[in-house]
Amino acid sequence: MLKTSLLIFIFLTFLIGCSKNYKQNQTLMPAIPSNNANKEIEIITDTKNWKHPVKEVFEQNKLKVYKVEITNNTYLTLYVEGIIGNDTTIFSNIAKKNNHRNFTVKDDVCILDVYCDKYHKVFFKWRDE
Repeated sequence: MLKTSLLIFIFLTFLIGCSKNYKQNQTLMPAIPSNNANKEIEIITDTKNWKHPVKEVFEQNKLKVYKVEITNNTYLTLYVEGIIGNDTTIFSNIAKKNNHRNFTVKDDVCILDVYCDKYHKVFFKWRDE
């Protein structure tokens, strides 16, 4: 019973983070300027052979990345199977492995934008698909 209650609590906490009513009080700069008409996007679907330091963090946390978009050789958008959850420690570790550059993670339920400032502080913004 306790396990079930804990799982329900974790799931509901996650859904609240992804709900449209959730508002971040932080004002953050967009990860990629929206007026950038000359975006170069590399799409990687062969993630087994993709080599990048962030992949190690996903594997350690039993999350599978099935697609990666790299915009302008810098900005990562990572597509993950299942639900990424709301353990911000994982994404802080990914930020470190990504040299504290902004990135986005998309799962089956919502999108997580991760922003890093010049002091290596990490901010999170959850949004619906």
